[in-house]
Amino acid sequence: MNKLKHYISVLGMMTMISIVITSCGLVDYDFDEIEENGYAMHLNRDTVYIMEGDTFSLSPIYTPVLPDANVFWKTTSTILSIKDNNIIATKTGETYVKAYSSYHSLIDSCYVCVMPRWTTPQYDFPDETIVYATIEIGGKPFDASRMRIAAYIDGECRGEGTMKDYLGRSIVQFRVCGNQDDYGKTVRFRLYILDELYCEYLPQTITFNGETFNIHLTDV
Repeated sequence: MNKLKHYISVLGMMTMISIVITSCGLVDYDFDEIEENGYAMHLNRDTVYIMEGDTFSLSPIYTPVLPDANVFWKTTSTILSIKDNNIIATKTGETYVKAYSSYHSLIDSCYVCVMPRWTTPQYDFPDETIVYATIEIGGKPFDASRMRIAAYIDGECRGEGTMKDYLGRSIVQFRVCGNQDDYGKTVRFRLYILDELYCEYLPQTITFNGETFNIHLTDV
């Protein structure tokens, strides 16, 4: 009887200890799981805009730092081809490229928009609106070495800006082509920053009317 009381007492004590440990959140510790969940990976870009035929690369960033971890790239779309760590935009379209880390199977993805190369179909249109623009991006003057800008009508490139010298200062000239059907339509200006793989429309617009405009373009 005394032995039975002893076993019951020990069992009760173990149950109480289990309850206390559980309430403190100390049960089910899996040290491998903690190590795995303690690491994270994300790509240095989550969005890429690039023109057809161009090449770009992405870099994984680990927290904490893992300098020697390998990454494998994958995409299910034919608009991209991957060679080593270079990603080539083979044709226009939208897709995602995924990075798979050899360390704990970490995964991240990046949205990719491949744009058609900007060409100006001037010979297809008899009319044009001339635009002379001063441009300021991020509080700094337009940098033609790393930026491109084009005029669009109805989502179609109708003229890429070119740098001109006017009275000792640099301006950007657009020869926006169109026809009679384009009169009264909105002309939008699209900025492409090559080293940032970034492309966006600026907020300023004009109306196609066959006249000449002077305008200040900025990203704010």
